Order: sequence, then C-alpha cells, then structure tokens
Amino acid sequence: MARAKYTITDDDEFYAKNWIFNKLDSGFFPYDFEDISNSISANIKAKNDYRDNATKSVESLNHWCETHLNSAQWKQLKNAVRAARLRRERQRNYDKAVRRIDISNRARHMLQELSKHHGVTYSELIEKYLEKDYMNLD
Repeated sequence: MARAKYTITDDDEFYAKNWIFNKLDSGFFPYDFEDISNSISANIKAKNDYRDNATKSVESLNHWCETHLNSAQWKQLKNAVRAARLRRERQRNYDKAVRRIDISNRARHMLQELSKHHGVTYSELIEKYLEKDYMNLD
C-alpha cells in the first residue's frame, strides 16, 4: 500500500487508533474491491492483523498503516488526527483564551487600581467579582 507521508506520534496514537477502529468496524475498510468476497477476506485479515499487531506500539501502528492504507486513507487519517489534535488543544486552552473588549478609561482605571491592590490580573479580578452573579443566572 501507500508509504506514510507522516508518522503517527505517541500523542496522536489514541486518535489514530480510534479512527482506524471505527473504520474497521464498518466492514469495508481498508479494502473495497469490486469483488466483494476478496474485500471481505482482505478486510478480515487486516482487522486481525490490527488486533494482533498494530495495537502494541506506535511503531507497529505505523507499520500496519503503511501496509494496509492507500494514499487517500492516509490523508483521511492525517486529517482526522489533525482535527482531534485541534479539538484537544481548544479544550486545554479554553480558560486561557484571550478576548479583547472595549472599556471606558474610568473602568480601566478601576480595574488597574483593584488588580494592583489584590495582586491579580484584570481577568482574575473580573471573574472574582462577577462569578456570584454569573452562577445565579437562570
């Protein structure tokens, strides 16, 4: 089959295995020949090879992919892993995400003085003072 255009890493192993497992579960992956009986037997062999060998290490997973996936399937896998990686990063950074807001000079001065007094950032100050009202919203 196709040669890998990239290598599955330890960080992406879970996402790659999840994608492959879901595809294998469909019954028509990775082989979809015109002759249905050849497809079924090839897919059963690939599924058994995956179960017996590919789940042992990242290296064995990459080897399985190089053996059984064509170029289009490698691209699908890479895109699925990339999307999963982006979702993971968005979840990790949700509380760290920065938004810009416009405030009056008076409000900025108040934030500046209160944040200095309490030794916190503007965001921490706003969260502290607004959290009670926010939690009581219906």
